[in-house]
Amino acid sequence: MKKVAYISTLGLSPEAVTNSFWCVVRDERLEIAKVYLLCSHDDEKRGIRGSSALFEEVKDKILEIAQRMELQLNEKDILKIEVKQEDIKIIYNEIKKIYNQLKEEYDICIDITGGRKTMSGGALLAARDLNLKCYY
Repeated sequence: MKKVAYISTLGLSPEAVTNSFWCVVRDERLEIAKVYLLCSHDDEKRGIRGSSALFEEVKDKILEIAQRMELQLNEKDILKIEVKQEDIKIIYNEIKKIYNQLKEEYDICIDITGGRKTMSGGALLAARDLNLKCYY
C-alpha cells in the first residue's frame, strides 16, 4: 500500500481543515505521510485577507491529531503552497504539479472543505481530472 499525500485548501476557518483531517484519518484509516495546505495571500488593494498567516496554527493542530492517531507525520511533512485565491486555474495547476511529483510513490487525496469557493472549485476540478479521492 502506498503512502498517502493529503492536499487541502485553507481559508479563514482553521477548524474546517483540522476537523476534516481528523475525520478522514479516523474514518478512512489513511496513513497520511505528507500534507499540502494551499494557502492564499492577502490582497491589500482589494481588502481581502488571505489564509497564509493561519498556516502555523493549522500545522500545529494537524501534528496534534497525527500524534493522537499514531501517524508517522512530522513538521517537515506539512507543506505550505501559496496561491492566488481568486484563480481556479492556479489552484488546479498547483495540484497537478504536486500530483506529477508524487504519483509514483503516493496515493493522493484532496479535501475541499476549507478555502474560498474558487480554491475549492479548482481543487475539485483537479480531483475529477486526475481521478483522485475527494473529501468534503
